[in-house]
Amino acid sequence: MKYITAACILQSILCTLVYTQCPTPCKCPDSKTIDCSSTNSIPRPPTKLTQYTNFIMRGTQLSNIPYNAFENYPSLLHIDMKQNQIRSVSSQAFDKILFLSSLDLSNNKLTAMPGNLFVRISTLAELDLSNNKLTAIPGNLFVRISTLAELFLSNNNIQTIDSNAFKSLDSLKILKLDNNAITKIPYNTLKNLKQISTLYLNFNKINQIPDSAFTGAINLKILDLQSNRIAAISKNLLQPANLLKLISLNRNRITSIEDGSFNSNLMLEHIDLNGNMLTKISKKTFGSLSKLVELDLGYNAISSISAKTFANLKQLHVLMLTSNCVTSITDSAFKDLMSLKTLLLSSNRLTVIKDNTLKGLNNLVFINLFNNYLACTSSKAFTSATKLQTLHSNFSKACCGIPASVTCMPRVPANCAGNSGTTCLNVMATPPPASGMCSRSIPPTGTTNNAVRTENKANQIMIFAISIAITLLSTMPA
Repeated sequence: MKYITAACILQSILCTLVYTQCPTPCKCPDSKTIDCSSTNSIPRPPTKLTQYTNFIMRGTQLSNIPYNAFENYPSLLHIDMKQNQIRSVSSQAFDKILFLSSLDLSNNKLTAMPGNLFVRISTLAELDLSNNKLTAIPGNLFVRISTLAELFLSNNNIQTIDSNAFKSLDSLKILKLDNNAITKIPYNTLKNLKQISTLYLNFNKINQIPDSAFTGAINLKILDLQSNRIAAISKNLLQPANLLKLISLNRNRITSIEDGSFNSNLMLEHIDLNGNMLTKISKKTFGSLSKLVELDLGYNAISSISAKTFANLKQLHVLMLTSNCVTSITDSAFKDLMSLKTLLLSSNRLTVIKDNTLKGLNNLVFINLFNNYLACTSSKAFTSATKLQTLHSNFSKACCGIPASVTCMPRVPANCAGNSGTTCLNVMATPPPASGMCSRSIPPTGTTNNAVRTENKANQIMIFAISIAITLLSTMPA
């Protein structure tokens, strides 16, 4: 009898040894990881392999994730199945996994996801469905995954989002919906996203955002809406996103910003409105943003800068007004910008820089006046800019009277002979072209120009870098 018992014990041990080994033909680089990238199907071992927490399957011809595909891998925490040929997923594919934390199905060929797919995965924290062919987000797709913190849906063909699609995601912090075909944000879509801090909606076709669309997003810090078709910013659009620090609206079709649109966003530090169709800026547009650090208004059709346009922006470091239609700047228009270090006024229609045009810019380090039509630059224009290091202009006389310690381009001392030092330095007499030359055209749909692609990529890198900085700063002790 004892021999029979011993034999049974030995058989049990042998079976355990066999079935806790790596399933053929997969590889197991460590005791926790299975890599099945060398096969085109998900192996089904005859017994449960409870020691494995990581499953990898990349670059295969796998086209379907079948019913209970992982029933014998109940302890998996992370599944990486990017870059396959997956076209369909069973609604019960992941039912037997107890504590799945992250699922990566990016770079496949999914056109739709079954409803309630994640209903039994109550622990999922990160889901990546980017770079597929999804066309819609149904209302029942993300039901009951209240633990989800990061959701990536970039680079699909999503056109519609059900207003209840994100209703259960009350722990979501990062949502990426960029590079899709979304035309509008349904009312209440973001209502329950109370923890969301980063939202990417750039490179879509959005032309309609209802007032108070971000009502529930009370912790939103980064909002990217660049390269859409937005025509106007209303007063109630960003309420009550009062923790917002960065908003990118460049390359839209914005012609107007209602006064007070940013009054609820007192923490804003970066605003990008480059490449729109703005013709004027009111003193009430940015007047409440005392913490603003960078403002990009380049490539619009702004014609003048009036007094107090930038009042109260005491922390502003960078102001970009490149490639507008600016013909005049009211004296002391920049006087409140006591922290400004960089001012870009290149490619405008300025004809004169007067004694007090730049008054108050005591900390200015860099100014670009290149490609204007300056007939007169006052010799006193830069008197208050005692920290100036670099001045760019396309006329050498603009450098007359500028200290030698300042890099002034182009500097030709011989051209300064005969200047009195108290009058304007005549630069040129050619008037700017007709005002019609300043009109802005609607940005093209579907960017193909390499220069534009490069600029957009640079903007994304900038936003990403700033987002990291904001995240790091928010985690540092006071």
